[in-house]
Amino acid sequence: MRITTLNKLAKRINEEFGVNIFKNTRKREVVDARSVFCYIARDKYSMSLEAIAEYFRRNGKPYDHSTAVHAINMFEVVRKFNPRAENIINDILKDTDQDAHAKFLIDEIIEKADDHDKTRIVKILNQVYINTLEKQRSPV
Repeated sequence: MRITTLNKLAKRINEEFGVNIFKNTRKREVVDARSVFCYIARDKYSMSLEAIAEYFRRNGKPYDHSTAVHAINMFEVVRKFNPRAENIINDILKDTDQDAHAKFLIDEIIEKADDHDKTRIVKILNQVYINTLEKQRSPV
């Protein structure tokens, strides 16, 4: 993961929440914003917990991997009680990383679908994936 991508992500989260995620405070809005950052970094960019913690430390915020774990675990609470969070994540991913944005949207669709629809959605996605691979292999 390139630092510039993380910097863009942090900047967008700071703008959307109107806070500084690196500020040494426990105010709810800052904690919520950090939770969103950690969730995106871990789930969408597959960063290790230690890498997330190191990024915060480099930006002046005391952080360790267990703090990152807690922030990620609190993400569902943030999502539940901050209705803007999901829209913010969608907007941030759309502007910073199209692949992560697509994965986020797919995860959201599957999460909200019932069991029967989940099966159908997964079949469709698998077919799209297979078709994409075939197109990449075939000469133009």
